[in-house]
Amino acid sequence: MSAQLFDNIFILSVVSTLVPLVVFFLRWNRQSIHYRIIVALLAFSFISDLTIRFWSINDVPSSVLTNLYTVVEFILISVFCYKILFQNKARLFLYFGSVIFLVSLVVLGVVKGFLFPNNYLWSISSFILGTYSILYFCFIPFMIIERYFDKHLFSNIILTSSLCLYCFVSMILFIFMDFVFANLTADQAKGFWSIYNIINVLKNVGITLAFFLSGKRNVYMTFSQLEKIGRDQDK
Repeated sequence: MSAQLFDNIFILSVVSTLVPLVVFFLRWNRQSIHYRIIVALLAFSFISDLTIRFWSINDVPSSVLTNLYTVVEFILISVFCYKILFQNKARLFLYFGSVIFLVSLVVLGVVKGFLFPNNYLWSISSFILGTYSILYFCFIPFMIIERYFDKHLFSNIILTSSLCLYCFVSMILFIFMDFVFANLTADQAKGFWSIYNIINVLKNVGITLAFFLSGKRNVYMTFSQLEKIGRDQDK
């Protein structure tokens, strides 16, 4: 892959982060309050990408910031998943995932150090967050109130799907990162890493769509109607 194409894909990835932010603020009154967590993540991602790019141009190591981003990303997406799922269902999964990440952070931090790319920590974080996303879909049939009355259900599904795709593809890329950068040419490695930037663009497209559709779902049932259905089923 040429350096120019690699740079263009990176720029597209960075710019794509601004699109959902613009849509969010243009449709501020319709947004779920929980989406502010995702907005904070997008803003931090945008600043981190620009900083890493600036440092790379000036030959300044950026691994510390990349590792920090992994921690911040894990915390923010975990909080988002707590808000839309775990505060009502299956909190044990959140506790278990958080413990695994914390232990991995300490162990891999000691083994590899925080001054170097900690790609196995990145892959573990991505796997846990991707699993949270899958759990959301598994528990939708049991979230009666959300299924009938949540105006943000469709946008939650789209946003969570985007995060799920991003996390699992990123996990695979992070696992093979050591092999790629040790055995492939510089141009091939750039092509490999461009897959991550492309997935990031797709994730931002999904988040943009979620922000655009937020609050647009029509609630077609009242609580009294739902109670009547429940009473009829009990008879």
